[in-house]
Amino acid sequence: IAGKFIWKKEPFAAVSFYQNRMLVRVVGETRTDQQQAISDSSERTMHGVLESALGGVLFIDEAYALTNKTENDFGLEAVDTVLKYMEDHRDDLVVIVAGYTELMEDFIDSNPGLRSRFNKYVDFADYTGDEMTDIFVFRCKKGCYTVSDEAEKILREYFAAAAEDAGEFGNARGVRNVFEKILSAQADRLAELETVTKDDLMLLTEDDVNTALGFTMPEPENTETEEEETN
Repeated sequence: IAGKFIWKKEPFAAVSFYQNRMLVRVVGETRTDQQQAISDSSERTMHGVLESALGGVLFIDEAYALTNKTENDFGLEAVDTVLKYMEDHRDDLVVIVAGYTELMEDFIDSNPGLRSRFNKYVDFADYTGDEMTDIFVFRCKKGCYTVSDEAEKILREYFAAAAEDAGEFGNARGVRNVFEKILSAQADRLAELETVTKDDLMLLTEDDVNTALGFTMPEPENTETEEEETN
């Protein structure tokens, strides 16, 4: 890796790519870590993080949390500290910042030194409908659940529609939320049964998916009544 990177995408996707492709020592900074450093108003806290990252990579997720206006603006001081280390340790420190595209643009514009030092960008497209379905199925397998064919078909159509709508989610977090809603719907359905088998516990059905997603199944047509009215 050479230089400094900015990753603009759903943070979880960036972290996954990073862990899979780069075999280097990593010091990760989450938003919670950042807020702790800021609330401590301790410059040595940021110095400590940066010192531990020397010879490796400092990954700052949702970096814009540092430049959100606060009462004391310690986050802005932290950014200045990061910039100084980037300048003083050009040969033994790589810094990667990640987050949502528009917020990362605001972050870069918050300090004149950021844009000149972060000059390599990696954009990650939202997941496609098929990719989100695959993520859902993977979660099911990891939890030893199986999905009925009918349920998977509904999910594939739902995720495809979500991928087409810019206002909908296109990331693994959204898939996880759907997964958890379906598990809740399954639990409610099973609670009404007198006996529950192991297979029942492991199966996610069409009804579970429809309930979780708020879909209403159409009533079956009464063909006999229609025939009588016709006659």
